[in-house]
Amino acid sequence: MLNVRVKKALLTILTACLTVLMTIGAVLGFTPTTQPVKAENGTYTLVTDASTLAVDDQVVIVAKASNYALSTTQNGNNRGQAAVTKSGNTVTFGSDVQVLTLKTGKTSGTFAFYTGSGYLYAASSSKNYLKTESTLSNNSSWSISITSAGVATIKAQGTYTHNWLRYNSTNNPPIFSAYASGQADVSIYKFIAAGGCACNNTETVYNTADGQHAFTVTCTDCGETVNEGVAACTVPEGAYERVDNNQHKVRGTCTVCEKESYQIYDCSYELCEDESNNAIATYKCVCGNSSTKDKYAITFHVPAGIDVATMYVEEGKTATLKDATAYGKYAFVGWMNQEGYDSFTEGTTEKPTTYKTYEMENANVDLYALYTYKEGEGSGNFEKVTNASEVLNGKYLIVYEAGKFAFNGALTKLDDVNNYVDVNIKDGVIEDPNGSLAEACFTLTESEGSYTIQSASGYYIGQTSNDNGLQSDKTTTYANTLSINSDGSVKAV
Repeated sequence: MLNVRVKKALLTILTACLTVLMTIGAVLGFTPTTQPVKAENGTYTLVTDASTLAVDDQVVIVAKASNYALSTTQNGNNRGQAAVTKSGNTVTFGSDVQVLTLKTGKTSGTFAFYTGSGYLYAASSSKNYLKTESTLSNNSSWSISITSAGVATIKAQGTYTHNWLRYNSTNNPPIFSAYASGQADVSIYKFIAAGGCACNNTETVYNTADGQHAFTVTCTDCGETVNEGVAACTVPEGAYERVDNNQHKVRGTCTVCEKESYQIYDCSYELCEDESNNAIATYKCVCGNSSTKDKYAITFHVPAGIDVATMYVEEGKTATLKDATAYGKYAFVGWMNQEGYDSFTEGTTEKPTTYKTYEMENANVDLYALYTYKEGEGSGNFEKVTNASEVLNGKYLIVYEAGKFAFNGALTKLDDVNNYVDVNIKDGVIEDPNGSLAEACFTLTESEGSYTIQSASGYYIGQTSNDNGLQSDKTTTYANTLSINSDGSVKAV
């Protein structure tokens, strides 16, 4: 057995070796990591200064004005909520609350939220999605700013625009997800080990090495070390040095520790000015590197005699689609991604979805033009509508068939006696060879299952009570629900 003196000597040698190894690690640019401390050995305290957050901190994300935190339950497109108990600036909770470990994000100055099996990330530009991915990306790299009141702004730095981590208290059940705007504030609570300091008055000391700074945060009230670690220096735009095809180095003064250093950034390419409109896009980085990216074609299918040029768009980008020109007496409505439907052929009873913009995926796309008939322009016919599903946005005659009268939309006093024009009806068709009925038409516009009806003179019409009377106004819109019987008679409510 070893005597006490030998034991003390060995302990001194091991301590010295460990100190040397840690020093070598700092010089070589390694970031030391610590094992997370179990939650029962400390307290989760409200963070009121983002600079006190560091890699390997354990945190929970809590609704600012509610007693709920982001839970361990990953729904299909969002995270559930779990109950917490708040007491002053601290919070306690059960095993159903997700404890997240902060990791270094891909984008400079960001953190990643590691769940133990993956990283939280914003997952869409059109939907409010918060998911978990196994590989770190820019969409799982979050910038964090925090007010003195503890309101945290947490935004993913990837290409998806629904990137703001928020609490949705109005959903049933409430959820945490990524939004473009709105919803409720969140806060971050950080784990502080037993015996650690939860004071808000701190002083930070930096010791800078190339590309990184070591920091120690000390409480000025009690002298305890609040936090310490190593973080990458944040260097503003300056002199670029080429590193390789995917990265560049920038030298300058770190905006955090205010000392000379450098930072390695992923190359940010911009489309060359002389790029032609084809399937390969050539990009150039500020550091002199070049890159190419695939573009995919949107092919537009239109009637003969109309020409809409093919567009080439990168994956993940949203293209603004050009309108097609009018086709004879038919006005362009929008683009469909299905073939075999148009407004002047009985192809289906279901009104299709149309697009004015299109989010590109990694495949070529075919889009088809949808047109609607423009009543009253030149010669043409009005055909009887017998099914509400056939009503598309456009101009219509409102007809009393037995008397062969059409409601005259050209008048300003629509509820007057004799407010009609004569029409000739034959087999469900009203012929209008000279376009003279255009001024009698009413424009129907659908919105969420109901229609506004506007006269040619600019007045909206509708009902607001069970009395016999017609409401009309130039600015007030009336939501009318249409039902059409098999004989073609119409009821608007």
